[in-house]
Order: sequence, then structure tokens, then C-alpha cells
Amino acid sequence: MNTFTAVIHKEENLYVAECPEVGTASQGETIEEAVNNLREATGLYLEEFPMKSAYRPIMTTFEVSAHRISGDKAIKAFKKLGFYEARQKGSHVVMRRKNKGCVIPRHKQLAVGTLRR
Repeated sequence: MNTFTAVIHKEENLYVAECPEVGTASQGETIEEAVNNLREATGLYLEEFPMKSAYRPIMTTFEVSAHRISGDKAIKAFKKLGFYEARQKGSHVVMRRKNKGCVIPRHKQLAVGTLRR
């Protein structure tokens, strides 16, 4: 079992949890739910895209204005870019295109910063 970092921030009524070592992110209505969703998304991502090496990223913050979309709209946008749904576990969908991929939570509204890698 590996130990990873969860960086959590609140966005309106949602908590966004990010794993900087892997590049995964998810969200939840509580901190516990956000971390549990991040654990699920990270585990699913690592099953599909095993880590080649471990590293500790340098972290900083910045803001970007963006509108919110649903997980289903994000999946549709990724499909237009040539990605396909490889599989789903819980509310998280693995999108793949060749050796690239990401995990998208199938939530009603994605908080800014939820999608990574």
C-alpha cells in the first residue's frame, strides 16, 4: 500500500481533493467524501497507468476564471478529442487515448480544478 498526499480546498459547497504525486483529483460534499472519492479515483488511475517513479512536486497556487460543467459534459468533450471510456468504477470514469488518460468523476457539477492529467 502506498501513501499519497491529499491537498484539499473548498469551492462554494464542494471540497476538491487533489493528489499531486499522481495528478488525480476528485470532489465531495464533505472533506471525508472528497478524500474517499480521491482514493477511489487514484486507485483506478494507478490500475490503468502505473507510476514509473515517485516524486514530490513543487506546489503553488493561482486562480483562473472558468465556468462549471457536469462530468457527463466533460466526458463528451473528451470523446470529441479522441478519448474513449475505458471503464468505470463507482462514479469515476477512466478516459483513454493511446497512452494518455484521466479519471473523470461523473458528478452533476465539476468544481474548477477537478480534472487533472
